[in-house]
Amino acid sequence: MRPTLQGGKEIQKKMLTLLAYSMVIVFMALIMTKRLSAMVALILVPIAFAAIGGFGPELGPMMLDGVKKLAPTGVMLMFAILYFGLMIDAGLFDPVVRAILKIVAAIRSRSSWAPSCWPRWCRSTATARPLT
Repeated sequence: MRPTLQGGKEIQKKMLTLLAYSMVIVFMALIMTKRLSAMVALILVPIAFAAIGGFGPELGPMMLDGVKKLAPTGVMLMFAILYFGLMIDAGLFDPVVRAILKIVAAIRSRSSWAPSCWPRWCRSTATARPLT
């Protein structure tokens, strides 16, 4: 049997876990029923559940700390999206895509690419047809 920590810390941990799971369920329900957009739900649902959990006074500093920790990752992700979008538009990856398509076409041109360990009915459906 697991000993409980002083001051009911074990119960507090369980309640916070229950609150977190219920927040995820409410968030998903609001998104899937289209009652809120994803952006609005990502803002409002955690704020509401933080207030329910009694973290109202500490909410401001917690939010600032979270933004400080996530800002570098957000900037990196934004740069990557812009960079690779520009490279795709410029055609940088076209030669690689063409090479992969040639390899795939060569593999498909064989009579059957299915391994002999597959069942016969599966091998018969794996016969290649030329790419059109």
